Amino acid sequence: MATKTINRESSWEQIFEKYHILDEVEKNWIYEISSDTIKEFWEPRLMTKYDHYEQLPKIFRENHLSILPNRNWSYLIWPFSTHQEIDYWDIPLRKINHRSDLQSLKPDNLFSEAVSLNYALATWMIKDLVWEVCELTVSWRMKSSDFKFNISNPISWDDREIEVHNAQIEIDWWYESKSKLILVEAKKWKCDDFIIRQLYYPYRLRKGKVNKEVVPVFMTESNWVFSFFIFKFEDENNYNSIKLVKQVNYIVDFKPITEKDVNSLLKNTKTVKEPEVPFPQANDFEKCINLLEFLENWEKTKEEIAIEYSFDER
Repeated sequence: MATKTINRESSWEQIFEKYHILDEVEKNWIYEISSDTIKEFWEPRLMTKYDHYEQLPKIFRENHLSILPNRNWSYLIWPFSTHQEIDYWDIPLRKINHRSDLQSLKPDNLFSEAVSLNYALATWMIKDLVWEVCELTVSWRMKSSDFKFNISNPISWDDREIEVHNAQIEIDWWYESKSKLILVEAKKWKCDDFIIRQLYYPYRLRKGKVNKEVVPVFMTESNWVFSFFIFKFEDENNYNSIKLVKQVNYIVDFKPITEKDVNSLLKNTKTVKEPEVPFPQANDFEKCINLLEFLENWEKTKEEIAIEYSFDER
């Protein structure tokens, strides 16, 4: 695992050089690359997973490029506008009472997105969010079916039509109520953005196949605060027509970690001399808490942490 992050950056640079991808994009505006080609250098699933813009390799970001799957074993590289920024509104928190009758699902052990979403359902957050009782129906991987859509170029803002044929998709959780199908993509930390594909491809898969409203939702959970962002696609055939409809924040009736707690811990902790090397400084208290949650259940390498949080490995 010690070289994986380095391999992802350098592998893409080698691919771009070998196949003259920048020249091809300049000539044809788009480049299609197969999983087999990517596999020459490294594992395609890891080479193409960029949930957040800052995770994109440097050669992509410097040339305003992104990557999207268009079929089961193929991807498109182009100046796609693929990510949606997240803005956490300064709004009151809705207090949710912890259910003491649940012995196997506790707020101090929300160790994954799936467990957090189960907890949100069990404590009636989802019901409050959409005003209807919901049932968990589907999760995990599936095929996207066939569809077309337009997507913007962030440089010229011209649209390009893309065809998708049975690309693999994965959604964290589907909830269904009497009149709605709610698809949720979740993260265990506060994010600056997310890749729209995670909501759009599943949305297109279900849109038109059910007679219920399909509601795309992005959720983050950190320090027992659940933030839900309800979106809609104003034009179902346009990837970039995503608009925020509502944001709701819930907090579990469970004492969160505060800066006062950390200060108290620091006062009672024996300190040692700082190393005589550059030492990283934190400027986001929420990410400090997120990192502790991320490390709680099993040890992680610095490379895993760097990928998860888009940190520099240093």
